[in-house]
Amino acid sequence: MKLAFLAAATATLIAAAAPAFADGATTTVALGGNVPGLCGTGHQSGNGLRAAGSDTVALGDLVDANGFLSVADRDIEFDNLWCNTPSTLQMTVTSLSTQGAVSDPTSFVNHLDVIVGNDGNAKLLQTYFGGATSVSSATNGGILTYALPGAFETGTGQYSKASLHITLPQGTVGNDRPIAGDYSGLVTLTATPQ
Repeated sequence: MKLAFLAAATATLIAAAAPAFADGATTTVALGGNVPGLCGTGHQSGNGLRAAGSDTVALGDLVDANGFLSVADRDIEFDNLWCNTPSTLQMTVTSLSTQGAVSDPTSFVNHLDVIVGNDGNAKLLQTYFGGATSVSSATNGGILTYALPGAFETGTGQYSKASLHITLPQGTVGNDRPIAGDYSGLVTLTATPQ
């Protein structure tokens, strides 16, 4: 009986140590990685991340022969802008201004309002700012902000363009002339991952 018990115990140990054979087997290797939320400029064909472009739009003479404001509307185009994640877009528009002093504010100005909009084929604001029609240097500090819920890329052409309109400051009666000087301002488009 001891011999039968010892034989049974040995058989059990051998069975427990032996590999199991089955009709099929599965093994899994878990993979993982991360794509950080990024925004940048450049085309999807390459260039990677690079500093946002900075172009100067030469407006030329801002007045007519009588010294009154006379600037044709035009389109401005931004670099291709993209984000691979939900993001916040912000357009900031400053007035065109010069350093010269104004002695007669009833007749002269040293700054001009800048309005960026959707006129013609310029579709940037309409498409990426929730249907917005314009942003003005004279309204809300010249800032327009919109949260985009997903990844986007403006590309180039009509979807990276906005129209530019230069006007006399709000509150002028229409007979104001800009004083002489070099005028400068900025239109900045910024994308920040949320």
